[in-house]
Amino acid sequence: MLVCSRACAYAVKALVRLAREGPGAPLKAREIAAKENIPYAFLAKVLHQLVRAGIVSSSPGLTGGFRLRVPASKVALIDVVEAVDGLGQFRQCFTGIAECNEASPCPMHASWEKVRSEILRYLRETTLAQVAEAWSKKERDDLGAVRAAGAAGAAGIAVGTEERGNGAKEGTGSLPGEEVWDVRQPLD
Repeated sequence: MLVCSRACAYAVKALVRLAREGPGAPLKAREIAAKENIPYAFLAKVLHQLVRAGIVSSSPGLTGGFRLRVPASKVALIDVVEAVDGLGQFRQCFTGIAECNEASPCPMHASWEKVRSEILRYLRETTLAQVAEAWSKKERDDLGAVRAAGAAGAAGIAVGTEERGNGAKEGTGSLPGEEVWDVRQPLD
């Protein structure tokens, strides 16, 4: 079972983009779609669901677009899931048995209840601001690794850390016993 639909995943990506852009000028749906690689028509429908839920506001015209209606720190992921997918999927039996409930549980009921509770706890406790920060950190880490690899390659330094069975480092061209540098630089 998936935690959310593709539409919900696109909603999170769009909301993260809006959160990272900040409270400045609104973003057009086409701009968000292009930056996040989301089909425009699909995203437009998702954004309107988020407007109806009060998570996003929209304004028409040349200077209009979409922006977060409330701070990203006040939007829990469960709000997004509820706006786009609803929460009915978390009330259903994992195996699809309609009669499964506390009084007449299926064999998976107890274990699924634990998983469902954990998923719902995560969705309630995780905010859009936390997701946006994690996304930004990953991009900074990835960019730092790329810059370091480029600088190391230009300087003739082997970069990598995975060890093969023979002791050589995977993907670096290094030999057993050779020192391998993994240089990460801050993006200050």
